[in-house]
Amino acid sequence: EAANSIYNAAVMKEILGDAKGAIASFEKYVKAHGQKDAAEIWARIASLFVKMKDIASAERVWKQIIAKWGSSARAVEAHLKLGLEAQKRGKAKETENHFKQTVAKYKRLPEAARGKAASATAWAARARFEEGEGLFAQYSKIKFMLPQKVLTRLIIEKGKLLKKVTEIFFDVL
Repeated sequence: EAANSIYNAAVMKEILGDAKGAIASFEKYVKAHGQKDAAEIWARIASLFVKMKDIASAERVWKQIIAKWGSSARAVEAHLKLGLEAQKRGKAKETENHFKQTVAKYKRLPEAARGKAASATAWAARARFEEGEGLFAQYSKIKFMLPQKVLTRLIIEKGKLLKKVTEIFFDVL
């Protein structure tokens, strides 16, 4: 009963635009209610931090979700969000790692969990799409040039990238 009241208060604060108050109430709710649905609540808290433009705190929460609920659909989302933030900062290796983890965690979700969490499918598809976009950018940068040895190497390199890009985009579909 008390936990429900705390949750309802958090939702009302969120609706009214009091993100800080909502975060405090959601944190209080998790402490009072235990771990049931905690990953969902923490994901909501992370989105509130994003709305407040406090990306560092959102990233801290996403990492917490991965550490505590690593085999959940919310961990799939957390890796995607961390990858997108790393992408904004130009951190190619970190971006690639999080996108790969997004897809890997999605593939490890039980079939029943995939069906319940349609969003997880969308998150994995988005990560795969972003991977493809990155490779396509590399592909587009390759310009053919002479001498013959260099031209041959570039054609082979571009062909390999095109194959990977095509596979990734077909995965998304």
